Amino acid sequence: MTVQGSGSAAVAVQDQRPYILDHDKKENFCGLTRGGFGNPFDVMTQSNNPLATDFRNAIVAALKSKGVAAEPIETTLALSDADAKQALLAAAKDHALLVIIKEWKSDTYFNTALLYNVTLTVFDKTGAVAAESQILAAKENPGPAALVHTLVPRAKHLLMPWKLRLKARMNPRTESTSLFTCVPDTVPRARHKVSTVSS
Repeated sequence: MTVQGSGSAAVAVQDQRPYILDHDKKENFCGLTRGGFGNPFDVMTQSNNPLATDFRNAIVAALKSKGVAAEPIETTLALSDADAKQALLAAAKDHALLVIIKEWKSDTYFNTALLYNVTLTVFDKTGAVAAESQILAAKENPGPAALVHTLVPRAKHLLMPWKLRLKARMNPRTESTSLFTCVPDTVPRARHKVSTVSS
């Protein structure tokens, strides 16, 4: 992460993946790995925490490392966006960051595909929207047999709206690098776990 700033921020992440909300998958589900015949097995976060928790912790650690007094805000699954916003504003920080995971799933066989749809909304103290950002891709192929080493990859792009608010200086040569490479030491790697077979 190349952003530098100050001030304070509250951070919450909501998992709104449909298969999580309907309890078809557990909250720590982050993708699939396939056997020799293409049979799928669930992949969970290494920490065994919900994926949303790992997202939140990675963002908080990244902001703290760059001078922002970031505080993680606990929210529950299926909490409405409005209620999550109120929980953030109750922390009375300079800014409030609400991240919504609408899709996040890797699928590894000979190669790895990554499907993701994540939005970030930044609110000021009054609750007004200060910035918004979205990352969205139907499929991405990082390379042969690479099970996305960081399961919360490439958050930097999500955090770019902070560039103006924090008067950050971006290195233009790094702006095009992939999302969430900002905190490799704080982001857990994938843990294989054979569980309910799904597709």
